[in-house]
Amino acid sequence: MRRKNPLESFTGRKLKQFEKDSDVAQTIQMASKIVQDIDVSEKDEPEKDQIEPEEIKPVEPEKFEKQNLNDHKTILEMIKKKVKDEEKFKVKNKTPQKTNQQETSLEDEEWQKAKELFPKHSFPWHVLPVGIAESLQQLSRSCATSPTSLPGAAFSIFASVIGSTVHVSPKKSWEEPMIFWCGDIRPSGSGKTPAARELCRVLYKFQKLADEDYKKSKDEWQSKSSKERGDPPERARGYFVTDLTLEGLRAEVTEHGGIVCVMDELSSFLSAQNQYKSKGNDRECWLSLWDGKTARIVRANESFTIYGSRVNIFGGIQPRVWQDFFGGEKGFFLEDGTIYRFLTIYENDSFFPLTSEAWNDENRDVWEQALINAIEWADYITSQKDWKPKALMLNEEAQNLFLDWRNELFAEKIMLPKSLRGFLPKIVSYSLRFSGLLHMMESFSSGLYPDYQLTPDDLLKGIEVATFYIGHAVDALQALCSDEALISFEVTEQIKLLSATLESLKDKLDSGKLAIGFICENYNEKVKPDEKINPKAIGAMLRNCGLTILPGHSRANGKVGVKCMKWDKKTEIFLKKCQTNSQK
Repeated sequence: MRRKNPLESFTGRKLKQFEKDSDVAQTIQMASKIVQDIDVSEKDEPEKDQIEPEEIKPVEPEKFEKQNLNDHKTILEMIKKKVKDEEKFKVKNKTPQKTNQQETSLEDEEWQKAKELFPKHSFPWHVLPVGIAESLQQLSRSCATSPTSLPGAAFSIFASVIGSTVHVSPKKSWEEPMIFWCGDIRPSGSGKTPAARELCRVLYKFQKLADEDYKKSKDEWQSKSSKERGDPPERARGYFVTDLTLEGLRAEVTEHGGIVCVMDELSSFLSAQNQYKSKGNDRECWLSLWDGKTARIVRANESFTIYGSRVNIFGGIQPRVWQDFFGGEKGFFLEDGTIYRFLTIYENDSFFPLTSEAWNDENRDVWEQALINAIEWADYITSQKDWKPKALMLNEEAQNLFLDWRNELFAEKIMLPKSLRGFLPKIVSYSLRFSGLLHMMESFSSGLYPDYQLTPDDLLKGIEVATFYIGHAVDALQALCSDEALISFEVTEQIKLLSATLESLKDKLDSGKLAIGFICENYNEKVKPDEKINPKAIGAMLRNCGLTILPGHSRANGKVGVKCMKWDKKTEIFLKKCQTNSQK
């Protein structure tokens, strides 16, 4: 739209008056040229979808009367100001603005990049002592549940009995404590905590003995007269807890400070924070405790300090509860870094057959004896007068390996979603903790005392476990940012067998589909008798892998009125992923 020339609206009388002065006339000519240039440039610009700028109002004669009409500079400046305002409007119209759709697309690309860099894969069982790896896997089979979360439970329990007797030091002034916070994110009924509680049986036994000794000492103390009593016996040492508050922790932490909390619902850890006042600093205290630092708690009636605690946490949590608690309060748990301190397992609810297999005595003893050896060693260290924590030092080669890996990891940081970037510093810390703890577990499972130097092999094990947890963190953190985030499936041996079954049935497609029961029959031909599953379990596996189950019932593969899987692009992607994973 052509704008009116501001000079065209002047009355003839005023215009003639201006033209009497040659300087003013020259000014008018210059101003006219500027405005004409604007008009010409606007004609070249497409008007479609443009925001119509506010029309320039003609300069009112009264305004000029108030100015010195012989001052052509004043007039020119007024017109230039109008031109400048118009240019700002034009620039604003031409500046591309990011739409919500573009921002979402960019975020999706970042999450996709994260999944490419850190693909989800099976836990690297070879990093554990052989006997312990076999023990944990049999325990999961006996409980008909996924084995993926059990290493996290084992790390938390083992670290708790070591306590503050050991830390990992990659260089001077850097100390990583033996503290692990682990979360198992799966739907209700997935068997998240029963297997983990079985790993705690040794702690239950030691706790019972400690409580009995304390009761006996207390009874003896109370049986004496007030003059003979002296100081009361020390409170029984705590090996585990089932709820967690700072007040309770102060009373439980003794000697080397190690303790583990195994929770049915991890959300109770968050619910308990700031329980004793509406606004508090409990979160800040817990962040300090994860770092192995001293925490100072101030309440209305008292203040107290927690020294040397090594609180390890393991708990289950449902996906929706995970989103509500950790993604709630406008993402506060994400912003303050609480979430980044948790090592999460994020899985679908898969089918695991319940068989007659039990956690046999041999495999149970392997785990429990290693744990007992660690308890006795830690008790011996803390019984020494003026004892000090031992430092597990990286040798030069291991230190160089660690620094290279850390720097390569951080080089990818800018390409990742913002909500994932905060996890990287914590997983670097965890890589050192894993290296030290695995080194200790190897020693105690062999009946040996540990030495205090970590080799490149020790560090590589820690890095491999850390990388495994990054893969799960991608899904867990994406779930906090999107209600529609999909859980990446893990390519287990069971999933590989399903993939092989589908591959073998490509030429058996019936109008682009396969009957679920037909898939099940062929799957069961490839497994042992006690590993066979029913069509409902096959259907659940297919859904968990993101494959398409057709609505209603159909006819396929000689079966009538049955549920069917559609063979589509999702199927091809699934087979390709399984094939790629098998080649690694």
